[in-house]
Amino acid sequence: MYEYKTLIILFLTYNLCGGTNRNVLELFKAPIDGRTVGNNLMLNKNITNVTICAEDCLNITFCYSFDYNYDTLDCYLNYHLSNETIPSIYNIKYYEKIISAAA
Repeated sequence: MYEYKTLIILFLTYNLCGGTNRNVLELFKAPIDGRTVGNNLMLNKNITNVTICAEDCLNITFCYSFDYNYDTLDCYLNYHLSNETIPSIYNIKYYEKIISAAA
């Protein structure tokens, strides 16, 4: 039987190392060049992969989109949706969560 601390470490290792085989970006619409205007939920810095940013958004109920800066590795989690973006001197992409209609 595993100790509680060991189970926590195994859980975190599994999740942080890509324990699932799903492509989380499939849960978002195709990215749009540029960034959105508005307040963000939070800024996560030094996010080395866009899929980590997507996972962060999926783990927050009221996160509906995110902007990912491929140059500075910044992940801006958003509670807003946007049909338009503004250009940037950085390589920033806007990702919007696919919201399915309730059955």
